[in-house]
Amino acid sequence: DDLSGKDLFIQIIKDKEIFFDEVGSIIHKSPFPQFDKPFIQTARVEGMATQFGTERIYYDGFILLDKKAGGYLFCESRSSVLNGMVEGPYFEEVIKSIEIKKG
Repeated sequence: DDLSGKDLFIQIIKDKEIFFDEVGSIIHKSPFPQFDKPFIQTARVEGMATQFGTERIYYDGFILLDKKAGGYLFCESRSSVLNGMVEGPYFEEVIKSIEIKKG
């Protein structure tokens, strides 16, 4: 349908019952140059959150919506609050390694 990358990201997060803390959560801009294409939309949020109303987590989520191909890739890292600071940089390296297929 006509959802933007940001709207689709929000829908997926709501379905997972994840609610980010207002303080300390980071909304990233388009993260890397390989995603700077007119048909690609991305969204990424990381920070402390509550899932299912009680469980405290550190969550890093990223979506890549390809309007031309009509599909998306959703990546997530969910960990304990203490482990989040260690896993965050690794998650970012994984996102950096994503390549957009030409064609």
